[in-house]
Order: sequence, then structure tokens, then C-alpha cells
Amino acid sequence: MTANNYGNHPLLLLSRSTESANLEGASLSFGLSSRRFSRSMFTAVDDGGKSLSFYGAMSTLTSIVGNRACRDKAIAKSMMRFAGVPTAPALRMPHKGTKSAMRFVELHGWPVVVKPLNGQGGKGVTANITSEEELRLAIKGVDSPMGFLIEKHVGGEDYRFLVAGEEVIGVWRRDAANVMGDGRSSLDELIDSKNEIRGTNPHLATRPIKKDALVLNHLKRSGLTLEYVPSAGEKIYLRSAANLSSGGDNIEITDETHPSLKAIAVRAKQTLPSIELVGVDILLEDYTLPASDQEVNICELNSMPGISAHDFPMYGKPRTAAARYLEILAAGTGVSLKDTRKQSRFLLTSYGQFNENHFADHLASICNRAGVKLLDVEGTPDRYVADLEGEPFAMSAVHALSLAPSARVGRVEGSEVKPEA
Repeated sequence: MTANNYGNHPLLLLSRSTESANLEGASLSFGLSSRRFSRSMFTAVDDGGKSLSFYGAMSTLTSIVGNRACRDKAIAKSMMRFAGVPTAPALRMPHKGTKSAMRFVELHGWPVVVKPLNGQGGKGVTANITSEEELRLAIKGVDSPMGFLIEKHVGGEDYRFLVAGEEVIGVWRRDAANVMGDGRSSLDELIDSKNEIRGTNPHLATRPIKKDALVLNHLKRSGLTLEYVPSAGEKIYLRSAANLSSGGDNIEITDETHPSLKAIAVRAKQTLPSIELVGVDILLEDYTLPASDQEVNICELNSMPGISAHDFPMYGKPRTAAARYLEILAAGTGVSLKDTRKQSRFLLTSYGQFNENHFADHLASICNRAGVKLLDVEGTPDRYVADLEGEPFAMSAVHALSLAPSARVGRVEGSEVKPEA
């Protein structure tokens, strides 16, 4: 497979908060205005004043209870088991609970998985543990005063189902961090080359493969080091967990995924109270086969999933997941969306405290980098208004970056972008 090339996409200008800017870009393309209060938080407003607010990809329709239940892996597991959703046996372990973990192994057998109770992106997850020594090492890396989670390791490949409302709006298969040998380069060099490819993807650019202790320990278990030179075509895995934030790859497969598997993902999301967007991580054998023909296990639920991973997969056809998510939210709240537009005029109003005319220069520099035309700008010590023209996602990048000028430029309290009528 050949990795997707997204060219000089304006969201690459952001080193963080890509989810927020991606959703804001989709909002602007639907003709909504955007009031931005931080790099992560904005409110989209229609012409009638109805609004939707977002923190990252999480909307105002997600309750604190739903978010908390999803973030605590033990609670989420319990809710799924009560609802009859297929999930591997798991149990919360106490602090320093190695003996308790070994009793779990005696009951369920090897291999097992150890995870932190709270956490995202695969941080601290160790899969396919097959000995007490490996178990002790894994527990040491994730143990907390609240304990940790142990889970029976089950077979299958790792898939992420993105559920918005009652609909699966994206599915991708994830592959743990890996490199492909060329017969000449060491693993150390191949990782650097792979990270260059990831750097061209708006979602993966800030998620490089790290040469950390987990990678080194994984290689050690296979008798390898970073100096190893794989033969041409030899694929070397660098971690056991397949999360994108840990350097994994994602392959878009939504249209080919069997409907019965999508139905299970929706059922898993429905076990959580009052939450509108959930990433459902499922281990299964073949995404084209019905659930009844294979073993299916949900290993995790995520209350702040990466929508951008579906809009910008490393492999496979990119989707418009952010736009579909907004359509679902708008249908449920009465927010009015206009026909999408690829180019528009925008009025940017920034409030705060500005030094002389430096904010105008700051804005001009950002617009130049994002490919947005700065048609006019006027300002006072506490307010700037700029007339801009460009693509909605380029405008969202400009909006996010304009919030963080230097002390020399001034301070921004908040800002608003309005598309032309």
C-alpha cells in the first residue's frame, strides 16, 4: 500500500488541537460562524443563533457522567458486560496488586493485557503478556494509587469504529508501529524515514514513532535492537499496542466492513449514558465477515476519539467524518447548516489587548503560510477586524494560530469568524 499524500494541507501548520480546527473547518464550510475561546474550544453558531460548542471533538451533548464512565476502563467494561456486549474478561486490580493479577491469570490463563485505569492513546498498555516476569514489568509501568486493569488477551486484528449518534461514520484497521526493511537501513534509520512520511499527514504529524523504553523492550523480547538491519520486505513491529498515538498506522475500511460489526459498535456506545461520539476499539478476525462467523471482542471505549484519523487515514480512501458528525449533531439540536462551500469570504474579529499594529503583521504572516488572502485589516488597542478569503480549513488554521501571538504582539481574549452571507 502507498501512504496518502495530503500535500501542504493547512492543518499541518498546527502542532496541536488538530481535532478542534478540523471540526471548525467543517463548521465554516457549512456556513456556520465560529467563536473561538482557546486552541481547543469553540462554539459554532447558525444564522438564527442556535449553537454547538466543542472541546476538541467532544460536544456539549456529552455528559460528565458519560465521559467519566468511558474514561474509566473498568467501568466501561462492566457496563458492556451488563448489556451483553462482547468484551474480553477484565478486572480492576488494587495498587501493587501483582498477586491479585496472578490469581486472574490462574483463572483465565495466559496471555493477558495490562492497562492503566485511565488513559488514552495506548499509553502504558502492554499486550500479549505470557510470563510472571513480563507481568511484573508491565504492572510497574502503569500502577497507580487507584490500581490498574488486567484483561484476558484475545486474538484478532485491531479496529477502530467511530460512532456518532446511532451511526458508524468511520472504521479503520490499525496496525501497530512498524517499519518495512529495505536490506540496507537499520531499524533506527527506518523509524526516522517512517516518521518523515507521518509528518505529511495532518493527524499523524504530531504522533511519531518514539524510540522509547516500550519500543526497546518490545524489540528486546524478539532479540532485536535498533541497530538490526531487516532484509528487504521484512516487516518489524515495534510495539504490541496498535494505537496511532504510539506510532501505529491506520487503514480506512468503512465501506467494506460488515453491517453486523457496525451494529455491535453502536450497541457498545449505547451502554454509556448521554454521550454523542465514541471510538469503539474491537478485536476481530475478518471485517468483511458477519459477527456470527467469528470471535468479536471490544477491548476499549474512547470518549475523545480522533475524528481526524478518519478524515486523514494513512492508507485507504479519506472520509468526511467531521462533516458527517456535524450533520448528526445539527439534526438533533436544530442547528441549521447551509450547503457546503470550498471557498468563501470571512470576517475575523479578535478581541483583546494589542500593541501598536503588530497584530496586523502577525495575522498577515499566518495568512501567508495558510494560503488565505488578507484583503483588509483595521484595528484599535482592544479590537481587530480583518476581511479574509480562502478555504474553510485554511481559515480554521488561521483562526487557531491567531489566538497565540507573542507578548510583543499582544493578547487575544477571544475571536469570531463569520462567513459572508
